[in-house]
Amino acid sequence: SVPTTQIEEHNVLTVLDYTALEKLREYNEEGEKDIVSELVELFLSEAPEVANRLREAVEQGDPDQVKRMAHKLKGMSSNIEAKKLNHACAALEAAGREKNLCQSKKQFDHIMQSLDELMHALRKYDTESLKCAV
Repeated sequence: SVPTTQIEEHNVLTVLDYTALEKLREYNEEGEKDIVSELVELFLSEAPEVANRLREAVEQGDPDQVKRMAHKLKGMSSNIEAKKLNHACAALEAAGREKNLCQSKKQFDHIMQSLDELMHALRKYDTESLKCAV
């Protein structure tokens, strides 16, 4: 089972670190598309497919594919400062690496909950952010 402290830590992590995400705008180049908007659009378009492939790997009990897909989703979440999803993916990635998928369904459920929260936050953020950035 997942240690209680790990679940508690997961619950207090933020869905999206807005301050860090805004700080990325410092890397915007004059005349170029907003870097944050690009990252958000990329995540919104690719994350559902990666999550689907991760679900399939969990259902098939394939630890190598679980590790790869959890790692990929973890990296994607890191790019947009999504700490809660990143933490959830790290736990499942470690389980895949250790070839211990006993808790993978529960861990995947945590990932999907975090992903749902994040997708909602990103859609809202991107809409509001684009209004401010123009």
